[in-house]
Amino acid sequence: MKVVYLGDRRSAAEALMEIPGLSLAAWVFEADNEEKNSIRIFCATNHVSAHEVNSKKALFEALKSMREIDLGVIANFGIILSKETLALSKNGFVNVHLGALPKYPGRNPVSDALRNGEKLLGVTL
Repeated sequence: MKVVYLGDRRSAAEALMEIPGLSLAAWVFEADNEEKNSIRIFCATNHVSAHEVNSKKALFEALKSMREIDLGVIANFGIILSKETLALSKNGFVNVHLGALPKYPGRNPVSDALRNGEKLLGVTL
């Protein structure tokens, strides 16, 4: 299954590569990502296509250029996908949020929860 990862966490990309039956075909990341050089090195080393985007339109064009996408996995990605973009994946997209929604939205839900004294953390799919 050809998977495209949208996000900025190397650990997520590495985890996707370990799942039997999945092939990480591309990593799409935002242009303002501080880790983009590290992401490009990871992609080159692992034969994964790297795509830097800065808008909904750029995201749509990047995904459209990939031809067939079986599944999209989103984690820590700030661009909201349009209906047209969602339609590009044969089996849709899965969004992983490392916090209990709606209580902990945003980019740092674990830090926010810990700062608030939470004893139980959540993940939202």
